[in-house]
Amino acid sequence: MNPAFSVSTTETSDSDSELKPVSGRVLPPKWDVSKSVSPSGTGGLGVPTMAGSSLGVPTPGGLFPLGNSQQVVSGSATGNPRNKVALKPGFSLMDWIRLTKSGRDLTGTGGKILKVTKTELAKHNKRKDAWMAINGVVYNVTAYMDYHPGGWDELVRGAGIDATNLFNEVHRWVNYESMLAACVVGKLVDADEVAFKLPPKSKGPSSFSSLSTNSSLSAKPVIPPIKSKPQLPSIDTHQTDLTFVISVFTRVPNQLQRENIIIEILEKVHCYLSIRIPNQESEDQPFRFLSEYTLHDKARLGKVTVVTSTGKVEIVLKKESKSHWPNLGQIVEGFPKLSKAANLETRYRDWALIDRKTVTHDVDHLILEPLPNLDLHFFVPVGHHIHTKCLVEGMEIVRSYTPILANLDPFLIDDGKLHFLIKTYSHGALTPMLKALEKGQTIPISDHTGSFDIHTAFQDVRQLILVAAGTGFTPMAKLLQQFLVKKHETKSVCQLLFFNKTEQDIMCREQLKGLEIQYPIFKVHHILSQDEKWTGLKGRISREILDKVLPENPKRRLVTICGPGPFAVEAKKLFQDMDAPEGSIFHFQG
Repeated sequence: MNPAFSVSTTETSDSDSELKPVSGRVLPPKWDVSKSVSPSGTGGLGVPTMAGSSLGVPTPGGLFPLGNSQQVVSGSATGNPRNKVALKPGFSLMDWIRLTKSGRDLTGTGGKILKVTKTELAKHNKRKDAWMAINGVVYNVTAYMDYHPGGWDELVRGAGIDATNLFNEVHRWVNYESMLAACVVGKLVDADEVAFKLPPKSKGPSSFSSLSTNSSLSAKPVIPPIKSKPQLPSIDTHQTDLTFVISVFTRVPNQLQRENIIIEILEKVHCYLSIRIPNQESEDQPFRFLSEYTLHDKARLGKVTVVTSTGKVEIVLKKESKSHWPNLGQIVEGFPKLSKAANLETRYRDWALIDRKTVTHDVDHLILEPLPNLDLHFFVPVGHHIHTKCLVEGMEIVRSYTPILANLDPFLIDDGKLHFLIKTYSHGALTPMLKALEKGQTIPISDHTGSFDIHTAFQDVRQLILVAAGTGFTPMAKLLQQFLVKKHETKSVCQLLFFNKTEQDIMCREQLKGLEIQYPIFKVHHILSQDEKWTGLKGRISREILDKVLPENPKRRLVTICGPGPFAVEAKKLFQDMDAPEGSIFHFQG
């Protein structure tokens, strides 16, 4: 929702919001992501030539990364499968970018583009000699081993093989073509594979007899089950001289919330609609219904109502001039359509920085709003995230962040702005630029994505255990608020195990203390690993610490985890060793 508009919501069986225009706003300057930027210390380095097209290898689609999926260099706190390890000094992402621009031959072939068979590929399967194939292109990743955020031992799993499927499982978000452009060895070919040939035809009844007794041939073919797909929603309209109402019938009762809906009206004439529809067969692969129109005449976005019980979405457009339209307008070619969200291109729109607040010595609270030429209905679901991107020395860097609300008040109404807690890493690729972002400048923000479903997650839950390290707290913030809203009058329990290095690293400490006082069902435990003066719990996550703080009865417990890779992996293992039931642990991977 455009923050230049006031929000009116009512808690009924429906979910609605209304936009009211505020005049006098002007477009702010834009953070131009089309231009390569150079963080301090990178200099004016050149851009390596992308090799995929020169090899005659088709653009990846459906494997790694997923076709039209958003590719990012880093993972997020809400669903991007990437576990980080501590890299040695001199082996950061920026150090890797510098190395790729240094002129050093990282291919090991003297710049020659080779045709590599699978037999040859298999010979290069060690840490000091590692080739891997991704989507038909062979890369020499030997030099990248110590730069890999997941550790060299994780990367070497793909050495010597076609690692397309492996990478798709583990790193579907990584822009590997850009990251490894300087490491291209050549094209993977199948010259050493024997082509399949049909057996020679035989004469006489013996041949027929042998075929008829072959169970694999005589058995009836198995028809795979037809996977169900939601019906394409239908659209109906009606109007008055002042309004035009769009009704979308999704045929998905009791599952839609206002967060499922994204609506934008750009320059009063271009209307974009996106509805996230759950996938009954796979919760982490939702569908999206999309439609785009050029409106018949100028209009502003008014009230948006979601009738949860029936799955109906009603959108009111407020006409700029009193008139009767012959129709809604001209639909954009290719719409409407219903597709899996993972197969759609990520849509970005510019948001402007309007304020920045200091949270800790290295964490800022950034507040952004959409531009004044855009009416926007946009609410990020609990546990979901967005992407932002920028070019750094010709390499597209995309990061994912989980928004919070303006503060931790459980009954706070979403103000339509985006609030982020951003930790600045001095040698980071993107965070120093976010730190330098001035009020009024804009950055691209994507549509939200994620697989966590708050409405099913809390069913029958009596204990919510939030396990967070550092900025891994961000997906926990809304989760905590929602639990307190839904469970504050019950005998439920919510505990936050908040791991940090020192006392000065603790975010939102006073707000968390206030929630403890106001809501007896909530308790926060601060555990520090590098603060000698700290008198509370100390150390890293361990069974000993968990035994000290967790309620004795683990029944009906949901555990959510977010933090650096090794921390999260260890936390998940500890709870699994405590016989946590299947499905009771949710890892916001980051």
